[in-house]
Amino acid sequence: MKILLLHSTFWPLIGGTESIMRQHAEMLAEHGHDVRVVTGHGQPSNDQYHVEVLKELSPGFPLNLQAKRALDHGQTDQHLNTFTHLLTETLKPYYDQADVVITHGAVTTHFNLALTQAVWKLAGSKPTIAWVHDFTPANKNYALPNPGHMPWALMSQAHPQIKYVAVSGQRQQEITQTLGLEESQVPVIENGIDFNELLGIEPAFKSWLERIDFLARDIIFFYPTKLLQRKNIDQAILWADAIKKAGLNPLLLISGSQDVYGTAGASYEDYLKYFPKQLGLENEVFYLNDYNDEIGPVWQQAFRISDVLLFSSGYEGFGIPPLEAVATRIPCWCQPLGTIPDWLAPAMTFVKTPEEAAGAAQELVSNPVFQARKRIWQEHNWNYLYDKKIWPLLQSLLG
Repeated sequence: MKILLLHSTFWPLIGGTESIMRQHAEMLAEHGHDVRVVTGHGQPSNDQYHVEVLKELSPGFPLNLQAKRALDHGQTDQHLNTFTHLLTETLKPYYDQADVVITHGAVTTHFNLALTQAVWKLAGSKPTIAWVHDFTPANKNYALPNPGHMPWALMSQAHPQIKYVAVSGQRQQEITQTLGLEESQVPVIENGIDFNELLGIEPAFKSWLERIDFLARDIIFFYPTKLLQRKNIDQAILWADAIKKAGLNPLLLISGSQDVYGTAGASYEDYLKYFPKQLGLENEVFYLNDYNDEIGPVWQQAFRISDVLLFSSGYEGFGIPPLEAVATRIPCWCQPLGTIPDWLAPAMTFVKTPEEAAGAAQELVSNPVFQARKRIWQEHNWNYLYDKKIWPLLQSLLG
């Protein structure tokens, strides 16, 4: 589809609406849509979509400021009528080129009431979505000077040809109560998170993680280690096996760099690569070093997407991973080691047997904070939101 996104400001301005609008543009473009952003300030974050900057949409546009002087006192004047006409004529060619128009803020906030009037006029010409982040009529922080009269009253009326979308259940309730709509008429499409940007996940690693279905995993483990016998990697694999047999869906990522000194021998490395297959864990245990040509070194990124750091090593001179786990705020499951200082021990979960690992896993997945984290990963990623909610909405608008 040809999709027009409309708002007075856009990325790189820092703000919730601007950030979500930018992520909408990227997500829709990634799914094959022809996306155009029309705004008063901003620029594209990549070359997958287009941004048109129109001076008429800028909050500082002289005619906007002139109209606002009267509006702030509960009055209207010729400046508002002139500005509304100008915006309507300026935006009409963009509406004509689009299949769907998505407005952010124009219909339900009072910051540019000439734009509100223009969108009301143009909405009959094209399927239009009002994506409601803020809803002025229900916001007690705004004292509207003349809410029952035009143009302020437009925000409290339902345009018959605009589809209102709420970003939360509370917004949905405010919209339906104010506009006299049924809840079924106002879908809730929550905001998502760009986890790759937030956590610094590179595209190649993201693609690989998607192929191994990492979002469906109940727990993601990471064991940063060389292939050494004293690291007890086979023990970590047995822990994963017990967790799977307990009814969970684990993922164990092992950095698995080779022992260049050959202290373990090639036969041990072969054994470690075969052991998961022997247990039926081909889809649960992965050695990241095997994918270096494809995804490169991803040690730091693996830390950031993992739920638990495993450290089943049986002997250490010091043991850095427990420090790294605590520093990066993820739990560390390890065997008792004399090198772990007393002050650090309370932060560890000591695991000796596969049965204890399974018990620790069951306890972890019942933790409300852990459950919330998993739900955020699974339901607030943009692919999920697009597949489950945004694409069906777009299809419904065009029949």
